[in-house]
Amino acid sequence: MSLAVAAGFQFWLVHELKNQCVRDLRVAPVIAGGCLAGSFLFNALWLGARAKMRPTTVRAALFLWVVLVTVGTAASGATLGQLLLHREVCPTLVSDIPLVLLQYASIGLLTFSISVPHALKKRGGSVQPASSSEEGGPFLELKKPLVFL
Repeated sequence: MSLAVAAGFQFWLVHELKNQCVRDLRVAPVIAGGCLAGSFLFNALWLGARAKMRPTTVRAALFLWVVLVTVGTAASGATLGQLLLHREVCPTLVSDIPLVLLQYASIGLLTFSISVPHALKKRGGSVQPASSSEEGGPFLELKKPLVFL
């Protein structure tokens, strides 16, 4: 939900910047909003591929989702940088809303939506320690000792 709101903020910013400057400051927020909105398609593809047990599609969809979210987050940061320098680039920019605050809120929502799912405990299972397998034995058995030259 917060990822969708952050994407919406980017498109709102594009609307606010429309036809206000000689230089087009809408490129970064269009990239950010487009990538963040597009990431929902690959998230849905990932979920569908997991349900149908298609490992190659799962990996490809997850890879593309990560790429889009990363590019969208970077473009959100670029948009913030442009807004902080808008007085030099576009002194005629006028808005009823605080655009820099809107961008900080968008970046905060992105940070929240990316990090929180990794911190929450998954439903229906526990995390296995990396040092042991499910049977309790060693996770990785070495057949031969390592020999260095």
